[in-house]
Amino acid sequence: MSFSIYHDLINKFYEEYKLNQKTNDFVFAKRIFQQELKKYESRLKQINFINKEAVLDYGCGFGQWSLALSKLNKNVYSCDISKVRCNFLNYIIKEKSIPNIEVKSCAPSKIPYEKNKFDALFCYGVLFCGNWKKLISEFKRVLKPN
Repeated sequence: MSFSIYHDLINKFYEEYKLNQKTNDFVFAKRIFQQELKKYESRLKQINFINKEAVLDYGCGFGQWSLALSKLNKNVYSCDISKVRCNFLNYIIKEKSIPNIEVKSCAPSKIPYEKNKFDALFCYGVLFCGNWKKLISEFKRVLKPN
């Protein structure tokens, strides 16, 4: 997929939901989707984040990692504190007919899933944005043993 497809979807989303295109979120979304998602897929393959049954993307943001994870794993569950970012990822999922990503908004340091649900957990750039000790405890709670 070329980045222009995502740029068009970003513009369409912000226009449809009447969101300010001068915000940091809008600029950030444009920047992270400048390149194809293959770079994210390549990085995930390098750390063997493939062929998992259930993966959590905690702090998914606009979903670039979730989208890459969905190509390499069976089911991806994405959550973020930002409702705008969750809505954007849901918008992409709908527009691109991606069947294996579920998105939920969540409170900081509280993961909205049951105990022992996930085979793997991906968390990029948000671990220290809150109470990291509580978050690590939550990670342990939702991950399957071993």
